[in-house]
Amino acid sequence: MAARYAGGASADAVRADLAALGFKCVADGTYCTRAVMIGPCVDGWSVYLEADGSIQGPLRPVCMGAEAEDE
Repeated sequence: MAARYAGGASADAVRADLAALGFKCVADGTYCTRAVMIGPCVDGWSVYLEADGSIQGPLRPVCMGAEAEDE
């Protein structure tokens, strides 16, 4: 996510782009989430729009109720 928005997009532009990708943002706009089912697993994205303008977007894959190990 940080690479996608490395060009210095405004927080409003980032939220609009995320919404177009199917993310749902919380009311105050500080983070947005999206979950995608892939077979018995879910890929859960959380994108955090930090006060300093940085963007963090960890992916958390979960299968059958257990979090997948990072590779």
